[in-house]
Amino acid sequence: MPSDHVDEPTLDEFTIPHVAFAAAEHYAVFPTAEKHELIQTLKRDVEARFARERENVAGHAAALKAIEDADARGLLEVIYGQGD
Repeated sequence: MPSDHVDEPTLDEFTIPHVAFAAAEHYAVFPTAEKHELIQTLKRDVEARFARERENVAGHAAALKAIEDADARGLLEVIYGQGD
């Protein structure tokens, strides 16, 4: 695993709180982005992790579900202040 990935969470650590934190980081860097752009970025992050953790199919599914759940609970709107 390359050293620049050391501090990234594994798929098993990609939970709803991580999604909310990642959303806040994304908003800080891209304050004019829209929620769907954030969701695309989060899903790309999950796919990049899955490329490194190919055998963690359950973690991959759980990470994608965490993104859906965070969105369904309104956490992304709290950060972005907008709906779809």
